[in-house]
Amino acid sequence: MASPQFLFVTNDYHVFRTSTYARKLKMKGDGLGCRTAGYYIPSDFIREFVALCVKLKWLFVFFYGLLFLALLLSYKGILW
Repeated sequence: MASPQFLFVTNDYHVFRTSTYARKLKMKGDGLGCRTAGYYIPSDFIREFVALCVKLKWLFVFFYGLLFLALLLSYKGILW
């Protein structure tokens, strides 16, 4: 049986996250973003950005951990 192909239709700000979930499930498909009302756009894109940051939280923890370590090492002469 051939792998099913599909088209998911959602708001334009959901397409990226939906396509990442579909790719993670190894589904072959494409996304179509529908137009969003102008007054929703700022809050919706902020919400999608936060959702993406939560999804990648361990990457952020690792990056900021390295940054904190670099700051500690650069201030070694001042603090100790």
